[in-house]
Amino acid sequence: MEPNRNIDWSRFRLHSLKDLIAIIVFAGIYFLAAEFGLEFAFVNASASGIWPATGISVAVLIIFGYRFWPGIFVGAFAANILTLGNFGTTIGIAIGNTLEGLLAAYLVNRFAGGSNVFSKFRYSVNYIFFAGALSTALSATIGVTSLTPGGLSNLEDYAPVWFTWWLGDMGGALILAPFLILLAVRKPFNLKVRDYLELFLIIAVIFISSFIIFGGLLAPIIKNAPIEYIVIPFLIWIAARFGQLESSFAVILFSIIANIGTINGFGPFIMEDENNSILFLQTFLSVISVTILLLSAVMAERKRFFDEEKRLSAIMDKSFDAVILIDQTANIMYSSPSVGALLGYGPCKLVNTSFISIVNPEDEYKLHAALDDLIKREGNVFSIDIRIKRKDGAWICAEILCTNLLREDGVNAIVCNLRDISERVALKKQLETETYEIKKAFAFDETLFRDMGEGLIVTDNRGVVIATNRAALKFLGHNRESFTGKKVEEVVRAEDSAGRVIPISERPIGEVLMKRTESIPNKDLYYVRQDGARFPVRVMATPFIFDSKLA
Repeated sequence: MEPNRNIDWSRFRLHSLKDLIAIIVFAGIYFLAAEFGLEFAFVNASASGIWPATGISVAVLIIFGYRFWPGIFVGAFAANILTLGNFGTTIGIAIGNTLEGLLAAYLVNRFAGGSNVFSKFRYSVNYIFFAGALSTALSATIGVTSLTPGGLSNLEDYAPVWFTWWLGDMGGALILAPFLILLAVRKPFNLKVRDYLELFLIIAVIFISSFIIFGGLLAPIIKNAPIEYIVIPFLIWIAARFGQLESSFAVILFSIIANIGTINGFGPFIMEDENNSILFLQTFLSVISVTILLLSAVMAERKRFFDEEKRLSAIMDKSFDAVILIDQTANIMYSSPSVGALLGYGPCKLVNTSFISIVNPEDEYKLHAALDDLIKREGNVFSIDIRIKRKDGAWICAEILCTNLLREDGVNAIVCNLRDISERVALKKQLETETYEIKKAFAFDETLFRDMGEGLIVTDNRGVVIATNRAALKFLGHNRESFTGKKVEEVVRAEDSAGRVIPISERPIGEVLMKRTESIPNKDLYYVRQDGARFPVRVMATPFIFDSKLA
């Protein structure tokens, strides 16, 4: 899925009463998260190094749309007005928090795939920059700037307050938001029983390790020792073996235990200044989260690649067409398993051999000419019929469709589809032979019909003349144009010996047209030429029956 380049304004509008209720609930959740974060505001009453509210707001706007922005504003305003009691400053902070969520969601939707943000490594990098660093810097700047005019912060403290604000928001965007987004777009823990057991054991190891590091049980022994890194291999294990949701959950679990321990004075990040302790911890956790996010994105892309390769391989295995990949010199780089059914070779037997070596020498020039033309243009396609030698020595006629994908990443070859058309070629030759024999017989019959001495007249089943030979035209004194296409009684006058005109119904052809299936024996009549002269004739009418009908 490519990122959306346009703003979907419908995502700003409330669609139903349910949306309004959801926004109210969201505002309440944001308020509680903000109140929780403000419990650890040591450097300033409004700046905390732990700020899960940002993670919630970013996730909600990315998943459900921009129309939930009032929930951020209301929740942030309520939390800060209770803390500061300054209306102007609170409005500024609420605006900053709201713009933070909107900017993060907009940039992620436009440049990082929206809710599918963690499906690609490139999208994940964009998310880290846009949602993790840029939008949070906007909130910190507006928030800290709002504190100064109200006398709630001074210029000397601007940098530490801003850094605390930014790092706290960044932690929420990089640690909590990815888990919520992944939870919304993917069914959690869709694993086999054996995988569940493995995941449970790794999570248990992470929990125990985290508790050892930040639980205070071994505080006298490991105080300030750099043992926080012992969890990283297990987090990498989950990212490599399982999915992004599972690894994000593990990071959340580790972060919760680390924050609880640090707040209570345990772990390797304890310093004299409580705020510095939290800031160093949040920096460490954010780095861990970024590492696992990127690693899991790479593993997800790798899994999709192998799944696609497996799917393609299965399709090629079951395909009636054999597929081979060749380079510019016609050297075979790959052959599909279906090559075995077509040519009798194993899938790897033809690799690194010349495709020309199995082509009939008389057809080599055609293949060379087609390949030379194909290579000149990327994406070019050609189709030719050539003879190919099977492993058992037999020759087959094959139709080859080749596509130039030499510059296509992941292929970098000429893709050739081969199909056995020997039966089709044999049928075509048989048809050509039969057609030739029919044409020859027709030419013979046509010559016989045209040049024989007896007069012949052919009509359709309505008695309209459709053909006649030269003798008939000569006897009756007509030309072909005045004769063909007219009813036989109009151009052929028949009389008896007394000169009585014989109607068509009493003439042999009339009887055939009525009876349809019987030949009428010879009958002596007199025909009248166009100039009025009479001459005796012996007439026989024979029906031509095709498909049980008079043709």
